Amino acid sequence: MPTDIHTTTRDEFLKRVYDDTDGFLDSIARNDVYVVKQFYPRDFVLAFRDMLLKFSQEQEASWHPCLDGVPDYHRINDEYPGSWVKARMHSFFFHRFNERGELFDSFRDIFRLKNFLAGEPEDAHLESVPSDEIISRVVSQQYPRGGGYLAEHSDPASRFAKLQTIVQASTIGEDFETGGLYLRPEAGADPLWVDQYSEPGDLMVLTPDAPHGVAPVDPDFELDWSRADGRWMILPIIIRSDYNMDPETKPKAVA
Repeated sequence: MPTDIHTTTRDEFLKRVYDDTDGFLDSIARNDVYVVKQFYPRDFVLAFRDMLLKFSQEQEASWHPCLDGVPDYHRINDEYPGSWVKARMHSFFFHRFNERGELFDSFRDIFRLKNFLAGEPEDAHLESVPSDEIISRVVSQQYPRGGGYLAEHSDPASRFAKLQTIVQASTIGEDFETGGLYLRPEAGADPLWVDQYSEPGDLMVLTPDAPHGVAPVDPDFELDWSRADGRWMILPIIIRSDYNMDPETKPKAVA
């Protein structure tokens, strides 16, 4: 099992990362989990969720490769066979170059954290476009009641993904009852259920390469993609564009 689940404040967490970087990364390598309380205001996260719902009502679901000209879009993945990891989820993709500067500024501390650990300038890749090969992106995922899930997988650690940073955007017991995010510290170990330690606005930080997933959310409910509840998360990430795609950097499903 993980050495510990660290419940901490925003200031304490950032001080640990920047002042004791090696110790912090050693902790992450031991599969410790950090829950940073109210890294973002609860009202901000819930308003972000409302924006996503409005966005999905105003645009048809679609998919677009990460190439120059990619729009902001949302996608329903109902066990799409071409996915790197099998899933049932509603995903949203936003890009700073699509006049989303204010949105990206809201998540600047996470991008700066990732760049610091990568040895990059603090605002690297914020202004990039896909042909620059590395871009910043804000992704959100809804796992709907009625069986939304993400199969167990690992995300290969990379220069830009030494941490898995997940902004909690749901409340277990209100938005959903069963299932949700878990981490399996090692093969064969019992899963560690993470959602019970967090609430909207908290930042959950964990290792990317330990097996993890989202267990089916309230599978006894009738699946309805228009529902506003379910298990929501927000992921500010730095990724390779499709001009620079390397299959070795993609999630690996656990057999």
